[in-house]
Amino acid sequence: VLLFARYSGAQYTLIAINTGSADQVVPFRFPVGGDYVEELHGDELSLKHIVPLQETALTIPSHYGRIWTLLGP
Repeated sequence: VLLFARYSGAQYTLIAINTGSADQVVPFRFPVGGDYVEELHGDELSLKHIVPLQETALTIPSHYGRIWTLLGP
């Protein structure tokens, strides 16, 4: 699993890629709290009420990925 992030001003995006043959659950601490929309599948996989620096378990499907972007104020 590869995780990387991008900042654009106050905007924060986390990209997660799983190249393995099994789904993976990975711990992650978002540096910015709030609500995150999942860019590939929308609201069904969005993350609500993320607390900054609190560990969040993220499920990344095999041979696929997820992209979460912080919703603006």
